[in-house]
Amino acid sequence: MCAHYVIIGAGQAGRRTAESLRERDSQSRISLIGEEEHIPYDRPVLSKEGLIDEDSLQSAFVVDKNFYRDQNIHLLLGSPVVSVAPNEKKILLGNDDVIQYDKLIFATGSRARKLITKGAENADIHYVRTLNDSKQLSQAARGKSHVVIIGGGFIGLEVAATLATHFKMDVTLLESGERILKRVMPSALSDYMHQLHQEKGINILLNSSLTQIHTHADNTYTLETNHGAIHTELIVAGIGVHPNQELAAAAGIHVNNGIVVDEHGRTNIPDIYAAGDVTAHFNPFYQAHIRLESWQVAENQPVAIANHICGLSSEGFNDIPWLWSDQYTHNLQMLGDFCFASQLVIRQEAKSEHFALIGLNDQQQIKAVCAVNQGRDISMYRRLMQSNCSVAPALLTDSNTPLRSLQSLLRN
Repeated sequence: MCAHYVIIGAGQAGRRTAESLRERDSQSRISLIGEEEHIPYDRPVLSKEGLIDEDSLQSAFVVDKNFYRDQNIHLLLGSPVVSVAPNEKKILLGNDDVIQYDKLIFATGSRARKLITKGAENADIHYVRTLNDSKQLSQAARGKSHVVIIGGGFIGLEVAATLATHFKMDVTLLESGERILKRVMPSALSDYMHQLHQEKGINILLNSSLTQIHTHADNTYTLETNHGAIHTELIVAGIGVHPNQELAAAAGIHVNNGIVVDEHGRTNIPDIYAAGDVTAHFNPFYQAHIRLESWQVAENQPVAIANHICGLSSEGFNDIPWLWSDQYTHNLQMLGDFCFASQLVIRQEAKSEHFALIGLNDQQQIKAVCAVNQGRDISMYRRLMQSNCSVAPALLTDSNTPLRSLQSLLRN
């Protein structure tokens, strides 16, 4: 008897779950349900090249609609799910249709955190989370000369770089903290990226507080801040996301800043799984539950889930966290988490814009890396981290010692 796999959420994690299940099970029914009208797409391009033109935005679609037809994956787009009844193994759609499942996978992702300040409700504030968000911002930016971006994380900085470089806009960036990228990067990298953006003309204001937004009749705005009044034509907010966990919580599934799952993607309710950046998933490398908004989780975690559902492998999702960002001509890639490191060393190449910050613990094991324009080295750093071998800081800081020569440590 063929099973019915139902996936709630038609983003990258939903697509990858459907693909992975079909690769392992050619007979069972697969239904992929999404609130948006679009077929599944990947998000990384939305804040970068996707803002530039429609053709670049199309690269977000990894496969076309024909793929789902050919793979016999039933798409239900523009179909919000109202409720889930685990005891009956049923879900209720917004149009009152009821769908029975054998295995259910939540891939509901996350949504942009909205700016809450006086006057924000009257302003046309742009966010960059969905395909439509990217299209609307791209259209709104044309012909404008100044933008205020609220938030100094990856999204805010990527949008700042794109609007300054390709739209020739003057950019003011408001960051509430004492440095940009504080949540994920060590201060040395924050300082480097701050200087880079300033050299590109971005006006970064740290320790910023926004008290009110005034909307004028000509659709321009004045922002009241502790740095004074700022007049602008466009406002973009990149202040984080909320995991879309409410539907799962209402069904009795354990949530804690995301849907709590083990390394196989299992929730506390039998036959219900979760994938992607909605999950607070167990990471064996750190022996802790983490929630990570990254392409890597959406791409690779579904493979472990499909393996478990189909009984093909006992190995769970155990990737070392990996993030990347492209800003101007700079590529940043980060492995691990610097909160687990007690010592920071720098590996500097001949060119000043090519370097890596490496975080070691007290046993001189690598726990985190941030590589700037050194993407070729990431796989080697990953292997060193996975091996838990100790690495003398002097070997890492000596750029004359090829990183690949450290492979001998993997065998010790």
